[in-house]
Amino acid sequence: MVISMNNVKVSIVVPVYNREKEIAGCIKSLINQTLKELEIIVIDDGSTDNTSAVVESFSDNRIKLIRTENRGQGLARNTGIEEAKGEYIGFVDSDDDVSPVMYEKMYNNAIKYNADMVQCATAFIKSSGTTIKPKLENEFVDISDSYDYVKKFYCTRKHTNGPCNKIISTQFLHETGLRFPDSKIFYCEDLMFNLYMLEKLRCVYLMEDAFYNYNISEEGHFLSEPEKKLLATCDLYKQVLETVKDKRVKKAIKSIAADHILVFVTSVADTQTATNVLKLPALKNYLINMMLFEKTLRHTLFSVIFILAPVSLKKVILKKVYTRYI
Repeated sequence: MVISMNNVKVSIVVPVYNREKEIAGCIKSLINQTLKELEIIVIDDGSTDNTSAVVESFSDNRIKLIRTENRGQGLARNTGIEEAKGEYIGFVDSDDDVSPVMYEKMYNNAIKYNADMVQCATAFIKSSGTTIKPKLENEFVDISDSYDYVKKFYCTRKHTNGPCNKIISTQFLHETGLRFPDSKIFYCEDLMFNLYMLEKLRCVYLMEDAFYNYNISEEGHFLSEPEKKLLATCDLYKQVLETVKDKRVKKAIKSIAADHILVFVTSVADTQTATNVLKLPALKNYLINMMLFEKTLRHTLFSVIFILAPVSLKKVILKKVYTRYI
């Protein structure tokens, strides 16, 4: 299929590293999209297997393969952003796949509402079954106050951290300079990207349909270097809060930080790293902000008790409250 590079509606960026067994399924789901005016930019991030050969086996001229040294997923995505010719940019992980109508439906809503971002729901697929998140109704949001948007949509997990269930205006990305951080420096670059995006968005469209299929491996998310990830998450929030300018949005992010960090602490509760993090003045500050931000009796009681409790009791409380989120 021949598509003029002057007529690309959506550019799809696929960072990949050593996924020779999975990448074909991902690409097939992209070339079979009902929206034909798209380009598929595959960034081979220094693979040492046959990933590039698999990509090159597809004859579709909409596929563009870029080989780079191994720099991590965040910088690979940024390479795709710079190369993109489309009006909107989407991101797909190389071991996932998408519904055939995903980009047509999302693009149509993006154009209809002149949205900076369109987000759909995600089907989380594992051997025990499939879970759809977030639970949404189709909704256009004209953002006049970033704080209100963060409180109503981000803190309630309606606006999700992952970039792969979204398309984002290329013009918006270039005008704001929004890019992914270096994933070799900051763990969870997806989260960081979205936190920076919160105070920049002006109009979004949220869709109830689950078009993106996220294939979950049997390995637990917290099992790989959990203590390192905990410390990296603390550093991530410190960096974000030093950069975000809107003071009210910053307060909301502190509330999010408290909840997120406590989940990570629970995953390594019996370690010295957890003890050290629980003693951090920054975490106390985040908890106070969570209490003031949420303004519910439940959050107030939890924050007060947790702040005053000794570390040993803090760990007991976490295992009771947060274990289900691991």
